[in-house]
Amino acid sequence: MESRRRFVLALGLALLVSQLATAQIIGPTVIEGEYLGVSAPLDELAAELAAAPTGIAQGKDRDVPNMDFDMPNIDRRALVPLAPLTDPARQSLDGLFGTPAPMLSFEGTDDDDNAALLGFRIVPPDTEGDVGKKYYAQMNNLVFEIFKKKDGSSVLGPLPNNIFFTGTGNVCELTNDGDPVVLYDHQAKRWIFSQFALPIFAGLGINGHQCFAVSATSDPLGQYYLYDFITAVPMFGGFFAFNDYPKLSVWHDSWHYTANDFQCILTSPTTCSFFFRNVSAIAFDKKQMLAGQPATAIKFILGPIGATDEIFIGIQPSHWEGNKKPGKKEPNTYWQLFDSEQFTFSGSTGPDGIWHWSFSADFANPANSTFVDLGLIPFPEYESFACNVAGGGGRNCVDQPVPGDVASGNGLDNIDFRTMFRAQYRVFEADDLDDGDSDSDSDSDSDASVAAVVLSATVDADGDATNGVLESGVRWAEVRNYGSGWALHQAGTYAPVGGAGVVHRFMPSIAQDKKGNIALGYTASGLADFPAVRYTTRRNGDPLGVMTGGEVSCFEGSGSQVASFNRWGDYSSMSVDPKDGCTFWYTNEYYEDTSRFDFKTRICSFNVCDADDDSDSDSD
Repeated sequence: MESRRRFVLALGLALLVSQLATAQIIGPTVIEGEYLGVSAPLDELAAELAAAPTGIAQGKDRDVPNMDFDMPNIDRRALVPLAPLTDPARQSLDGLFGTPAPMLSFEGTDDDDNAALLGFRIVPPDTEGDVGKKYYAQMNNLVFEIFKKKDGSSVLGPLPNNIFFTGTGNVCELTNDGDPVVLYDHQAKRWIFSQFALPIFAGLGINGHQCFAVSATSDPLGQYYLYDFITAVPMFGGFFAFNDYPKLSVWHDSWHYTANDFQCILTSPTTCSFFFRNVSAIAFDKKQMLAGQPATAIKFILGPIGATDEIFIGIQPSHWEGNKKPGKKEPNTYWQLFDSEQFTFSGSTGPDGIWHWSFSADFANPANSTFVDLGLIPFPEYESFACNVAGGGGRNCVDQPVPGDVASGNGLDNIDFRTMFRAQYRVFEADDLDDGDSDSDSDSDSDASVAAVVLSATVDADGDATNGVLESGVRWAEVRNYGSGWALHQAGTYAPVGGAGVVHRFMPSIAQDKKGNIALGYTASGLADFPAVRYTTRRNGDPLGVMTGGEVSCFEGSGSQVASFNRWGDYSSMSVDPKDGCTFWYTNEYYEDTSRFDFKTRICSFNVCDADDDSDSDSD
């Protein structure tokens, strides 16, 4: 790096507040993607890698810092939520019926794979995966692997995430930076592998890139169309830009994306401080990308943030699953669980709820594209920060068995205040859904279609961030649209009481099957519980706001993660098999031994609907 600027990243993070006084939606602007051609078949690239000389040099193990942010001149984490100071949606009963045990539970990639393929280890893994017709693909920092659905056996990999771009000479080949997402587009029957590229760290540029490998056929072992989009550029005197925490979703006419855009401001010739700037909302032209043709994307910026504005970060676009399509011209809806006390500069005393926006992309006439603020859907009061925040907060929130406990400084980051991956969207016939004990939808047309989205986030389970109790739970919600706009159908906080001491549940992912049953996966950890991969369920028609199925283990860890910036994950992934519309697939991380760099991952499947239900459209 002799010819490059050297600097130290001083991660005392703060918001960049511009001269503008109000939050704005800026756009649309058009991003011209760079089409990099078609790759060699993935199985051939894997064979070439396997035949390459061994002896990878050991690099420095990487702790990825948490790109958090604080408000200027205000301690958000010391704000007191509205009364009552207990979570009114916390469920008091658990296990009305038996959540099904895993049908499959098998090992995914781990940090040994990073060491073997890249020469170093990394935390966190950012565990993510999706399921297609025959295969399950898992993508982590910084490797991926493809498995057979029928038995969990490995088909290909593990392989480095940037292998798709071999021979392009592009930053997507020359870097392997992570924050990955793999999706199966069940409408197109194609796979999408994506991660960001941050060329500044290799001395190759100052912009933030998003790399895409799109399978040319339904075979994930075949060729891929390759694209590079610059999604973040420096503004307001920034030295370089960083599209952090990118999230991707499938929609009928496009692929939708959000990222939390940070930029580096040089505070001295050798010191760089990251500032959160805005959220980018981007729609990619999947029709062109599926055809291997030059493609564009349409971008809106949510921000900049002014001193009296709501704070928007970690927004999730709707991810469509199921054989019933959204309306032909239906826009994608974006979502953020919104704690009014913590997500405004003023510490608002307004209601908590779900903020949402609609994004309509017109690739033929980009100027006609719209990103519209639809406002807040109120739901029960909650506290978004699950740390003991009085006096400063921090990320050391979740206990593990000693020496992984909070008191020893080795508690885990619970990834609170972010709306978690994914915001799953599904269309039902209204008469297929049982409204439980609610009469809120009793006037709806039983022959009409209804769209539903399920959402989740980590919260303070006892609802009071100032009382010294550390307990992470999961706030989840289902919103529905019967044709006249989105409204809350149900919400709850999953944090059942029982067992030996407090058990934290955090880093959730949620999905809904074709019968309206819901599954919620998460990490569970406590002083007596090593971090474990667990899940719970509810059946369509059960009492609203309650995960009635009880907690089941996908896999129990046997070690704590220590001395690693308190990092754990950043996200996990729950998805539904497109072939039967019933089988849930979940992936998350755990540790086998107490150590610093040695994460393992697990993949499990389970089924709540009847096995003989009619299949969804994506069948062999």
